[in-house]
Amino acid sequence: MNYHGFHDAELIGIDCPLDSCVILRFKLVNEDREEVVLEKVRSIRICDFIGQNVVSRLLDSSLAESGCLNFDDKVEWLYTLSDGTRLINDDAMDEIKRGVGNGSFRLFVLEPSWGAELVCLCDR
Repeated sequence: MNYHGFHDAELIGIDCPLDSCVILRFKLVNEDREEVVLEKVRSIRICDFIGQNVVSRLLDSSLAESGCLNFDDKVEWLYTLSDGTRLINDDAMDEIKRGVGNGSFRLFVLEPSWGAELVCLCDR
């Protein structure tokens, strides 16, 4: 999927119909509605979901255009709480970073202009 049309879109809903599935619902600038389905979800973190959640950009490690990006800081954020508590040990963190880098895992990122920030790790 091409995410270029999602700049300035609004994240309007999040569904978790199954344990390992997340559906993100967006309203695009042209008022069209789009869904992004994330399957085989291992971990997700969402912060600051408020009344209006505007997308700066969506990043997906599984897309060729993302090959030049480093997602390590996003993996760190996913597994670190606001108070700095880490949810996994260093070895697990390094394994996940390597997995995202070599394509074993998919990392999906919503970088906000306003409101919700989201990082989701999925098995491939």
